[in-house]
Amino acid sequence: MKTNPILLLLIFVFNASFAQEVAIEISKIDYIYERIANTMTITAARIPCSSLYVTANGKELSGKNCEYTFGAKKAGERLEIEVFEVKKGDTCFLQKRIFGVHPIPLPIPQLGNKRSGKMGIGELKAQRGVITIDEYYYLYGCAHTPVTRFRIIVLRNEDLIGTTFNKGAVFESQTKALLEKVQVGDKVYFVDIFGKHFLRPEETILNPIELEIE
Repeated sequence: MKTNPILLLLIFVFNASFAQEVAIEISKIDYIYERIANTMTITAARIPCSSLYVTANGKELSGKNCEYTFGAKKAGERLEIEVFEVKKGDTCFLQKRIFGVHPIPLPIPQLGNKRSGKMGIGELKAQRGVITIDEYYYLYGCAHTPVTRFRIIVLRNEDLIGTTFNKGAVFESQTKALLEKVQVGDKVYFVDIFGKHFLRPEETILNPIELEIE
C-alpha cells in the first residue's frame, strides 16, 4: 500500500520495563469532505485491528479490518480523530489527528470539450447546450450535475453584440439566435452558470466559460 508521508504519524509509548514504538498510518484519503461517506485506514504496529478503538469528535467509529467510515456535515468544521488501544479492558491513548472538512468539489462546465480558450465557429454552432464534467465522481459514485440556468454574452472588438438568459442546459431559441450572429474573432462568455449538485440542496454557481472564436 502506498503511504502518504504527510499523513504518517509516529508516536512512542514507553513504560518502566521497555520501550514500544507504535506507528499509526492514516491514509487512503487526501481530504475529508462534507456530506459524503469518508473512508480512513488506521493501523498501528504490533496492534491488531480488533484492539483499536477510534473516535471522531468524541463519538466511536465502527470499522472492519482497520477501515473506518464516517461523515462530516459541514465544510469548515474541525474533525478530531483519536486512536486508542483496548487492552485488558482498559483503553490506552495512542494518537490524535485534526482534519479540516472540505466542501465537495464543484463540477466543471464545458461547451463541447472546451472549458475556455479557442473554439472553431463551426464547432460552436454545432453545440446544443452546456454540459458539466465531474472529476471527483469517485468520491460519491457516478452522478450528474445538471445546469439549471446561465447567461451568454457576445463581444466583438469590445462592442456588445448581444446577451441573453437561458433556462436549463439546452440552448433555447433566443440563445441559438444570438449564436447565429457570432463571427470569427468574437468572444463568447457563458457566465452565471448555475447547477444542481445532488449533494447540495441549493443551486450552486459554477465557473464561467470564456471562448475566443476562430
